[in-house]
Amino acid sequence: MATLMDASNQWATRPQDERFLSLDDMLADATQSRNNAQELVVKLDDIKLIAPKGGNQLLLTSTKKGAEPFGDLTNWSFQQVAALGDAQPGSMIKRPADMVADWINYGLKQRAAGVRSRYEDKRKNAEDGADIGEIKDAVKILVRDHHLEDGTTRELAAVTGQGYGRIWDIDVIKRLRRMVGDGVTGQWKVPGEFGRNVQVTTSNTTLYRSDRDMFVFLANEEDKIEVGGRLMSRGFFLWQSETGGATIGYKRFLFDYVCCNRIVWGASQVKGKVMRHTQSAPTRMLEEFFPQIYMIMDDENTGYEEKVLNAARGMELGKGGLLEYKPFITANFGPTFVNKFADVMAIKEGETINTLFDVVTAATWYSQTIPHADRRTDFEEKASNLLNLAARNVDMDNSKALHVVKAVEDQEDGDSSPRAAKVPAKRGRKPKAAPSIAADVEDAELV
Repeated sequence: MATLMDASNQWATRPQDERFLSLDDMLADATQSRNNAQELVVKLDDIKLIAPKGGNQLLLTSTKKGAEPFGDLTNWSFQQVAALGDAQPGSMIKRPADMVADWINYGLKQRAAGVRSRYEDKRKNAEDGADIGEIKDAVKILVRDHHLEDGTTRELAAVTGQGYGRIWDIDVIKRLRRMVGDGVTGQWKVPGEFGRNVQVTTSNTTLYRSDRDMFVFLANEEDKIEVGGRLMSRGFFLWQSETGGATIGYKRFLFDYVCCNRIVWGASQVKGKVMRHTQSAPTRMLEEFFPQIYMIMDDENTGYEEKVLNAARGMELGKGGLLEYKPFITANFGPTFVNKFADVMAIKEGETINTLFDVVTAATWYSQTIPHADRRTDFEEKASNLLNLAARNVDMDNSKALHVVKAVEDQEDGDSSPRAAKVPAKRGRKPKAAPSIAADVEDAELV
């Protein structure tokens, strides 16, 4: 059983204005942000940084005569512009604004020329009649208006590649709201402290959103499931960014309890997925993410997962066709992980590795030492996938473990996503797997 620090790290760093007491409050904030936002698609050749005389301010504007700046750069959007211009933002801080502008503008021109050159080479080398697609020589600029008492200001919130598939926070929160309610009064809500219900305050909430990213942690601590004589709760994390500040991802798991600083203790069966904001990301979010989150909410499916976990606890390595644990770990993770898993199991659990469940537990503990969040989630998923070996011993006919049924959901006002969603299958119907869309590598974001 591992400890998960994801929510605790959010709890420790989020300022008061990024903490919300319900999904309704979070949705209202995201709705206002979406209504004040506008996405522009501009050619790389048509943007430049300027440094107005008499100050150190930098503004991104169009190269067209008489054009106004797109908006005030934030620290984040400046970093994105600098990256597009092949400049290190940290090295620009102490330099004069006009020098920084010249440096980055040169990099922007070089990038634009490089894009054109690669596209031309691709066109020349293509077979007659082959479709090579359109040239990706533009950027997406996200601007937001802030209406204040003394007037309106415009903020340049993000600058991403042309293939960036923006997922709006409002669409994520709306779908989550349909599944769980307000996040504070239903079964799935902000977790309590040591298993006890608490009134949600800004000090203990697990609902976070800023103008750059969002993070949600919800749990069901009422309907526990039994795993090896241990009663466990269910929970999930969901995170995403509409400014290019993070991937979109989820992590679902079983756990013992959550403490006051939002550390998840005794976590097991940690499963997750991360996805870059490629051009197909808005559709893939509907087809791949929310059905997986639903699965841990579904009581019938949870009963199946309980059987799988208990089966894994009974699968001793060396029996039932499995190898001894050393070659088993080597085959699935590599030889360097044999001693690492054995050590972490001894330290964290005080046990040796004897069963399939032990390997999954050791791998989950080890994953918490991986600093990069996306790689950590991938490793956790790899570990959890080993439970498929135990699933073969569980009767699939009476479960909905693999059910992901495609359906069309009525759109709500202001919904920016494609018209698609997932809903539970009716009892008695044979589950059908929904088709997934392959990752669009060609349209990966520039930054």
